Amino acid sequence: MTPGQAWQSMLGLALAESAFPAGTPVQGSGLEALLTNYRPLAGTYDEMMQPDGTIRPVWRDMLEGLGAISTADLEARFASADQHMRDAGVIYRVYGKDGGSDRPWPLSHMPVLLGDQDWAHLNAAMKQRAQLLEATLADIYGSQSLVTRGLLPAELVAASPEFLRPAVGIRPRGGSFLRLYAADFGRGPGGRWWVLQDFAQAPSGLGYALENRTALSRALPEFIEAVGVERLSGFIGSLRESLGDLRRYDDALMAVLTPGASNETYFEHAALAQLLGFLLVEGADLSVRNGEVRVRTVDGLRRLDVLLRRIDADYADPLELNPASGIGAPGLMQAVRRGGVAFANALGAAFVETPALMGFWPRLCEETLGEALIAPNIATWWAGQPSERERILEQFEQMVVGSAFHRHDPTGLTQQTISSALNASQSQRLRDAIRARGRDFIGQEAVQLSTTPTFVERQLSPRPCVLRLYAARVGEDWHVLPGAFCRISDTQDARAVSMQQGSRSADAWVVTAAAPQFDRLATLKDQPGASAIERAPRLTIRRTTGDLTSRAADGLFWLGRYLERAEMTARLVREMGRLEAGRGTQQAADWVRGICVRWVGLSDSLATHVEKLAEQAITGPSVGALGVVLGRALTAAGGVRDRLSADHWALLQELDMKALRAASGGRRAFKSVSVAEEALRRLSALAGVAMENTPRGPNWLFADLGKRLERGIATLGLLAALPEGEAGRDAPLLEALLELADSQITFAARYLAEPEREAVLDLVALDGSNPRSVVFQTDRIEEHLRNLPGKGGGLPGLPMRLAAGLGARLRLMQAQELTPAAILQASADLSRLSVEIGQSFFTHTAAIETVDERHAL
Repeated sequence: MTPGQAWQSMLGLALAESAFPAGTPVQGSGLEALLTNYRPLAGTYDEMMQPDGTIRPVWRDMLEGLGAISTADLEARFASADQHMRDAGVIYRVYGKDGGSDRPWPLSHMPVLLGDQDWAHLNAAMKQRAQLLEATLADIYGSQSLVTRGLLPAELVAASPEFLRPAVGIRPRGGSFLRLYAADFGRGPGGRWWVLQDFAQAPSGLGYALENRTALSRALPEFIEAVGVERLSGFIGSLRESLGDLRRYDDALMAVLTPGASNETYFEHAALAQLLGFLLVEGADLSVRNGEVRVRTVDGLRRLDVLLRRIDADYADPLELNPASGIGAPGLMQAVRRGGVAFANALGAAFVETPALMGFWPRLCEETLGEALIAPNIATWWAGQPSERERILEQFEQMVVGSAFHRHDPTGLTQQTISSALNASQSQRLRDAIRARGRDFIGQEAVQLSTTPTFVERQLSPRPCVLRLYAARVGEDWHVLPGAFCRISDTQDARAVSMQQGSRSADAWVVTAAAPQFDRLATLKDQPGASAIERAPRLTIRRTTGDLTSRAADGLFWLGRYLERAEMTARLVREMGRLEAGRGTQQAADWVRGICVRWVGLSDSLATHVEKLAEQAITGPSVGALGVVLGRALTAAGGVRDRLSADHWALLQELDMKALRAASGGRRAFKSVSVAEEALRRLSALAGVAMENTPRGPNWLFADLGKRLERGIATLGLLAALPEGEAGRDAPLLEALLELADSQITFAARYLAEPEREAVLDLVALDGSNPRSVVFQTDRIEEHLRNLPGKGGGLPGLPMRLAAGLGARLRLMQAQELTPAAILQASADLSRLSVEIGQSFFTHTAAIETVDERHAL
């Protein structure tokens, strides 16, 4: 028997005799195949398998259930989890030499399981750690007794770029520097948990952890109940309560402050804003006046009282902090100083993330809290101290050498470099740098992380993992998320556990004997015995959908315009295909091709090459090409991700050109027509969701306003392109116009005759009952503007006056009066109206588009 066969035999015996209750089938169950090649790494702790090959008790029910599922069923379940991530738009931006690129979320389909004992230890460690970091921040930005007592070197504090001198002496509103805290935990070879890193700046990953749970709940729903998994539902409520305690005024807004849609974790920023019910704002949305913060909304300036920030602190204020910042707002530091706004976490909180502090936490915990660390750090030595520097140099080959401060890498070699991996030249260079300026470096013990099972080519394989835990401050206590954001290395290298370096993400299940059922966050007013008055609802009922920032309104407005613009391009290509198939006259075909050339912005020479024209209209680089317009629509949607439902977002993702080409493949020889038809189907589905599922609040109003303006301008462009005289009375040409205006069925049902010019003009331009007519669009525009927040003491603003004037003029017009001059005047009025809407509601933003960039029809 070979060693490999012996291992498999022992593994099978261990599973049959120890892993499951007596009588549990193993042979042929599928589990044996999953575990055939599962071999924990020598010298590591494996989360699932004990050193003797038996399965740890907390994993038994999970594995038993997996063994009963066929391979095909398992793959289908995991595919549904991946589909959920795609539909939800969960992405991660990876930065490289060529900038950033969006990657699908790398979900590991196997959760990491934590038993009662492990969780009790981690829960206690998180709470203690949060208290320790909070006490340290209060001291450093207050009395600084830790420095005067010699517990922290003054040089370490002063050298840290995360120590913000303007924040010294400022006591945060509510008394706490930390409202949300996170820490990375890893388990060493002996099974002990170690803290690898603290996160107090703007802890990331929480939104992804919640999506991971949602995805796996879809794939393995019965396991959640059968295994006994702690719910995550209450944590967001705890965080909302914690932040709500900071609000001074009932009518003040709370918001998530994001760097913008280009940030690597923007999806999470939008997700948190949705879950918390907060606005999602950027620095450009904010204005500081008299020490208080205002947010620019379509209803004017509104008081903003609480900011959950997702930007680094020194970028918050270009006046007092980083003058190069373009993502903050001038005066925010002064607003904090005067109590005009509460930040979570407080500006300057990132000081406790300083890697050099790792070597000081054990003593600080004993001196500050009077107890030893429940979960120790990785052993760390700061080279700013002579004795520690010599130790690092003496044990250089056995250490991980890194920068003492985040965002500071003086040699380019210290991003947690294992010294033994350097060549002789690099090693000498790093040693010399440590000797010359030791305060910039730390040395850490090289830790071999524990491994957890993950699926690799349909089998379970051990991979190193790191767990990021989260804690929210509620009153004087901390609520720890009963789960984690897990990162699992794609390789067996324990260092490769960064999402930027190619890792997977997994859910963590806290397995308890009696997992609680789903419920909302409990408060004192919800407890038994409270009086009826005390249990009264805390929310004031209202029927509005909340505030809308001017920037978000701008994005929604242009999202509506781009989608409508894309629809017209697709209709033009489809109609060219119909006419080329002989369903019209040459005059009609020439007319449609000419419109397509001008709409897309192509050379007139393409008008005689139909297939090439259609191809350029779909995939070309011109401003009106379908791919370009849809790309702009998706960009606009990305900037208002928090304003879109999951269904809305999923349908938007289906408008990607790759997806369109794949879905339309091979159905017709004229491939571009197939793509156009597929795009129209998906745009119709998206319009249906927007119409039926979106509350008629500011979000919908601005998106539909953009759609109506674009449709009106496009339809008037078609009418302006109609030839005059007898050529303009050609029935096939008028049929083409009806097709492009999506009014052919209405006309046929109404007249039962060939199209005539006046009847077509009336239906397409002046019939208010036709949802595609120009008058229908102006009626809706006027209605929307009437429902938007008014300015000017209740008097109608310029956009409203323009819309009302244009609508009245068109409603009173006869078809015979719809001359080329009248059509051009109406088109000019709509274009001016678009500009005035921007001036009234979006003026402070760098608008996605300030002019109508496409070629006029």
